[in-house]
Amino acid sequence: MNFPSTAVASTPGVMLIRVGQAGSALRWDAAGRCWRWADPVGSQLYAWPAAPAVPSGVRMLESASAMACCSSGRVLLGLGKRLGIVELPQPGQPSRPLQAQVLVTIDAAEPRTSISDGCADRHGNFVFGTANTGQDKRPIGSFYQYSQRYGLRRLALPAVAAAASIAFSPDGRRMVFADAVRGAIMQCDYEPERAKVSNVKLRSELLQQGAGAAIFDRDGNLWSVQGGVLVQYDGDGQALQRIVLAREAAASVAFGGEQLNQLLVLGAQLKSEAQQLQGSLHGVVELGVPSEKPDFLRLGELASAVTQRLPLVELKTQTLPTATLAEQVSTGRLPAALTIAANPPRGVLWLPLRSVRYRIAMPREHAAVLKRGGWREVAQLPWLDGPSGSHTHLLLRDMFERHGLSPRIVMQHDDQANLDALVRAGAGCALLREETALAGAASNDFIVWGQARVDAMLGFILPYERASEPALVALSSIIQTIWKPRAAITPAQL
Repeated sequence: MNFPSTAVASTPGVMLIRVGQAGSALRWDAAGRCWRWADPVGSQLYAWPAAPAVPSGVRMLESASAMACCSSGRVLLGLGKRLGIVELPQPGQPSRPLQAQVLVTIDAAEPRTSISDGCADRHGNFVFGTANTGQDKRPIGSFYQYSQRYGLRRLALPAVAAAASIAFSPDGRRMVFADAVRGAIMQCDYEPERAKVSNVKLRSELLQQGAGAAIFDRDGNLWSVQGGVLVQYDGDGQALQRIVLAREAAASVAFGGEQLNQLLVLGAQLKSEAQQLQGSLHGVVELGVPSEKPDFLRLGELASAVTQRLPLVELKTQTLPTATLAEQVSTGRLPAALTIAANPPRGVLWLPLRSVRYRIAMPREHAAVLKRGGWREVAQLPWLDGPSGSHTHLLLRDMFERHGLSPRIVMQHDDQANLDALVRAGAGCALLREETALAGAASNDFIVWGQARVDAMLGFILPYERASEPALVALSSIIQTIWKPRAAITPAQL
């Protein structure tokens, strides 16, 4: 079924268009009588219209991907793998970064997942889902219900690569959801008191790839953001209209106003602003990187995209240890960096890109250790390490310290991107990225000790105070495009 695209402009009382960010969580705050949305890139919480003597944007210490406005005036946020709640500043109070009180950690044993979408049901429970932040995008995300009365309860819904489009029918007895990476819009029967779901079935096919925010109106029609386009479905799941914003892609949508009859649509500012900046920015942008292979960091794709979108900008990379990258970005000496860490570094804006798993690779002559040895014997083997503060050094030390041991280091090597060549030559054991380790083992270059795995994340970091600079906004937009699910950047996306 095909529908003509309808470009729309701001129409007070029916449809309003405000500037937001791709991935923004938009909600109506009845207590504050305003819409609120969280910027997942700049770690800002915005309000519109803002109350007198209250700033329209307040900086948060962490980025949020899901939110709900509470009747108490506080805001519930999905922060990576945690749910937290923040107190908003009162009129006349000085603006300060919002620090969330952590309520619960989600799926702590699985480092690859992060909260991706969520909203309040019709009974005041917060229902949300998680996404696989790894490159493989396997369906390991789940859905949950959280309440003060019952705490955290998992919903028995199919696993997804990235939970999206969570919404509830006007009577609260039906829930819709989607997989942002793979699928159509699904629906199920929902019992909030028991956190029970049943009768899961297809509701609607997507008209555009990429399910995003969704919300029901009072008549039971579903409004769905799909690949930057807004689609309205009737109560039976049939598409009624497809709406394309005149100048930018839709990022999120929510009903609000005193009668809940105003539909606010956020335009994806990050992409449109970066496009407007094309050709107007010039100079050098420095980017810190860890010692890793350029293909893994996608530096070639990044350089190509910068050349096409920002032709007057020169990208200059600087290879530094992880600890140094975090310290220089937090102090503002370095404007941005890619980094690998087991936990998000403090004092910087953190944007996770993908999970990274490391394995122990050994020269083949140490095969006997695989049969008879444990951690103590492995620690006594010759080990190759990175420089102090590097991701390899920190992950290696932490792995052995958990067993009360220290590895016997025979060589510190600055070039961690090519440690596999040293293992292949028999120089010693090393922590290698899982894909590199398994490929070497398959080629009989070395062996992999199967008892040990170390998980970390590749992320993009910015100084809080510089995150809104035009060049860094443009760079953030490009990096998000490169690392978005299932696609490298292509000329058509530019």
